[in-house]
Amino acid sequence: DSFPPEVLEKIIAKLPQQSRVALRMVSRRFNNIVQPFELQTLTLQMDHAIRSSKIIDRDDPDKATCFRRFAFPPTCNYSFFESTKIGHLEISKSNPIFIEDDNVEHLTALLSGCAVEKVTLVFDIRTIANLNKVPSFLSSLQAMHVVFALEKTMHYDMITPFLLDDFAAKLVSAGVREVSFSGEHVNGRVQEGRPQTEDHAWHLCDSPAFSFDLLLNFFEAGIKNITVYTKALEHLSKDISKEEFDSFLENLDRLAGPVRAELFLTRSSELWDPPNSRDGRYKRYDNDRAIVHVTTSTVKVPPTPRPAGYRQHVTIEYK
Repeated sequence: DSFPPEVLEKIIAKLPQQSRVALRMVSRRFNNIVQPFELQTLTLQMDHAIRSSKIIDRDDPDKATCFRRFAFPPTCNYSFFESTKIGHLEISKSNPIFIEDDNVEHLTALLSGCAVEKVTLVFDIRTIANLNKVPSFLSSLQAMHVVFALEKTMHYDMITPFLLDDFAAKLVSAGVREVSFSGEHVNGRVQEGRPQTEDHAWHLCDSPAFSFDLLLNFFEAGIKNITVYTKALEHLSKDISKEEFDSFLENLDRLAGPVRAELFLTRSSELWDPPNSRDGRYKRYDNDRAIVHVTTSTVKVPPTPRPAGYRQHVTIEYK
């Protein structure tokens, strides 16, 4: 009782995660002092018939790598924590828990009491139609950043569902302000097989080289920051033309308020003529709002027909 609380707080802050958990079990008073519990990363992964919830922190090996294994769907109503802050809630890309059936309801119950900054969700062709369940789930977690890990974007149309039913506006209403897209190999379940050529998103003639319309749709709805990793929103058999990129910048210029886009593109040509840039950075418009920075490196780009190409890292900022 006589120990200065500010000193006790500093001591607890330096304890590794496992020690903090043990301290909470000493007494109800210590349990109240240590709360709210904070996790850097919480990863949920399916392990055959059960799931494992994992905490990953490579910089601190003392932290638990697996603190709970549980039946899923749960056999009774319970939650992981009473009051917890989580930096990143990640649905593992290896045997993921997909957004299907009643999974969202079960996850919402398990994470009751949690406030999460960033959430990674995994979608395949069977579950992409369930995007409408995402906004309410993110709202329950108070998440401001969501990552959509999309499987086999070169084989299936994983983009159109994001443009339907005012999805971007619903994300903003849920409190989301930052969105990321990644094209991933998901080690989960066997799909129905590769679609026929005429239905193959990679071969559709009317598909754009890059889904700039999706980015504009999200920015117009109120999303402030978008990151797109390679193979997520690209048509891998087409080049993004300088005209397409310039048109995208002009449309961004019409939006009110600051926005930021970071794009990792697999390409085989430049987005503009070298004389238009200086040190990879230039101001595009007279109103001085836009700053675009590009770095380029040569890489292999399977499964495109080209043996090699360019990977461009594009950063676009509007003040």
